[in-house]
Amino acid sequence: MDRHDRGRTSSQRAHGARKTMQLCKQVQRVVASVLAECADGHVSQLSLLGVEPAAGSSVLRVAVVAMGADGEALAATRAALEQLKPYLRMEVADAICRKRVPELVFSVVPA
Repeated sequence: MDRHDRGRTSSQRAHGARKTMQLCKQVQRVVASVLAECADGHVSQLSLLGVEPAAGSSVLRVAVVAMGADGEALAATRAALEQLKPYLRMEVADAICRKRVPELVFSVVPA
């Protein structure tokens, strides 16, 4: 049990977990749309695996697969995603109804 769960009932924790997973699904839809429309060759060839909580709902891990990428291409892909991050967060902010937009961290794995 982490420090945020102290004093909460199991139904409250379940509700929080359900809301976090709803947020992940919303973010996944936004990220998939942005990746599909991106003109950057390093980003457009990515396949989205999913979005999951990395630290509650304040940080979300976006897992992507880089098709046919070697070490150099993976580094370029990570750099392209970092440059795209502010735009992604802005798109996520438009799509969700939350006070704070979650931070996004990327996990890029080769195919």
